[in-house]
Amino acid sequence: MYLVVTLEVVALLLVATAVWFFGFGGQTRLGSWLLQRETQRRLAGAGLVCRSVVLSSGATAWLHERAVAESSGPALVILPGGTSSIDFMGAQLAGLIRALSGRRVIVLELPHHGRCVTTDLDFAARGVDRSAFVEHLEQSRVALGLDEAFDLLGYSLGGGVALAYALAHPERVRRLVLVAPFVHDVATPAFAGVLQRAEWRSVHAWESLDELKHFYRNWLGMTPRSALPELVLRALHARRRATYPAGYWAAFMAASHAALEPEHRFLRDERAALEGLGRSTLLLCARDDRVCDHDKLTQLGALLGPEHCSVVSLPGGHAFAPGRGATIFTESRAAMLGFLLGLEPLAER
Repeated sequence: MYLVVTLEVVALLLVATAVWFFGFGGQTRLGSWLLQRETQRRLAGAGLVCRSVVLSSGATAWLHERAVAESSGPALVILPGGTSSIDFMGAQLAGLIRALSGRRVIVLELPHHGRCVTTDLDFAARGVDRSAFVEHLEQSRVALGLDEAFDLLGYSLGGGVALAYALAHPERVRRLVLVAPFVHDVATPAFAGVLQRAEWRSVHAWESLDELKHFYRNWLGMTPRSALPELVLRALHARRRATYPAGYWAAFMAASHAALEPEHRFLRDERAALEGLGRSTLLLCARDDRVCDHDKLTQLGALLGPEHCSVVSLPGGHAFAPGRGATIFTESRAAMLGFLLGLEPLAER
């Protein structure tokens, strides 16, 4: 009888624990733990270590770096997308980084992002236009002692910054990888309309879990086949709430949109510079991207010139691709690796 009672008590305790854990925020706690564990596993597997440097402006730049005693090739600098972070970008590109063994790799946090959070929401103090981001990269290059030309990879907003940096400092860039690069005049009509109407929370400035799901499904291309588990979505939502104050990204996007108004004609105004850039470039664009218009990105490739720029079309949307767990990064890994290693020229396709 004692054994039976004890087993019943244990069973009730387990049930009560499960109800508490999964019924009252347990999914979020479990998802956050799993997400953090997997992110750290990927970063460590790629040899990335988090550190910071002080810039000449007095600001602090945060980065993940894989340092090498003697590099077997040019350094690779990676810029994350808008409202993303070096943790996300380093984890997503861990496989590519591992394959580029022997190279120094730097994943640089963008201003106002991740560990560079602007807690007082005074974005103007450090600048929020593209030129401020370019200057942040240049000061970081100096602080990190990157004296030789390096390879530069940017995704989404980071791709737009990478392109602008290459135009401003072409001698610093050896090869340029642009993954769904965002500048205002390659936006789809739908995305441009959201920006014009200042509907920030329907895109990158989401705050509720439902808004997160809408953003991932409607704008990033998450489908039932590529959907993240519910607990991961809850963990991503919880991480943003823990990192940024309420209203942070709406304030950022409002300031950014106002500051970038003169740059909404980037491709037209920089046409001559783009045509004369002359840097070996890989331009990756997704066929069903609802943020960056696929046809407009191919026009960007034409401006850069077919002799310099290889345009590769990928399945999927701005971040997610067909298949469980597939992303634009997994779909493009082979193309990026071959390009960065210079194994063979890529035909436009």
